[in-house]
Amino acid sequence: MQKLKDNELKIEWIELSKLKPYKANTKLHPKEQIDKLKKQIKEHGFDVPIVVDDKFVILKGHARVIACKELKHKTVPVIIRTDLSEAQKRAVRIADNKLTESAWDDDMLVAEFEFLKDLDFDID
Repeated sequence: MQKLKDNELKIEWIELSKLKPYKANTKLHPKEQIDKLKKQIKEHGFDVPIVVDDKFVILKGHARVIACKELKHKTVPVIIRTDLSEAQKRAVRIADNKLTESAWDDDMLVAEFEFLKDLDFDID
């Protein structure tokens, strides 16, 4: 396995049709999640790159790819990882989804929602 050097990752805009879902993806993406992602992308743009391997198989970003396909995007920002072993690719897929699961700071969350509501921002 080769190691990445500092600043070696780069973002490229790749045709969405080239990206391939990982056939054994363990994360489910219900319609409700995809609809929320589509709304987020429409309102704020798409600024979280999809991560793929050298064969364009998705490592991170399956739900974002589904949302972008439904939105009829032609290209998406992509980071291509060529430095991971097959075991690391599998582990990274699981870790990426699991590591984002954590508790909220409820007091801070309430304060953020109050701020947005005061601005008449749609928080749906």
